[in-house]
Amino acid sequence: MILTQMIYASKIREGLKDRDIEHILEKSRVHNTRDEITGILCFHRKFFVQALEGERSHVNQTFKRISLDKRHSDVIIISYRQIDIRSFSKWSMAYVPECHITKDLLLKYSVKSTFNPYILSDTSAIGLLTEMSDRLLTKSRSAAA
Repeated sequence: MILTQMIYASKIREGLKDRDIEHILEKSRVHNTRDEITGILCFHRKFFVQALEGERSHVNQTFKRISLDKRHSDVIIISYRQIDIRSFSKWSMAYVPECHITKDLLLKYSVKSTFNPYILSDTSAIGLLTEMSDRLLTKSRSAAA
């Protein structure tokens, strides 16, 4: 098995509602669990950025399905690489809503304090998503304690 990680960004179509995001997450978690894909989805008013990890053919099939979804456009691949270890193994699909994207976090990984995944390098994108995942894990552990 060739373990692969892909990060992509896309622009959100106007009129996307919270229930649409919930539907995306629900379906993603079902498909990802079935296909042994892990990842994280970051949502902002204008953009999605998502990391997918798993067996190469499963990641490719998932991305093909995602790229055909009419709820977003201008899909670009930021990073596509073979990996030895998953960065998001705890999540079938972690979700980072807009309110968790802080100015300090953006400035750590981007040249601007506004969220725009189209200007992120592959290294910055993985750093940003990994840190957001770590923050989610910390928050969930604190809530459970």
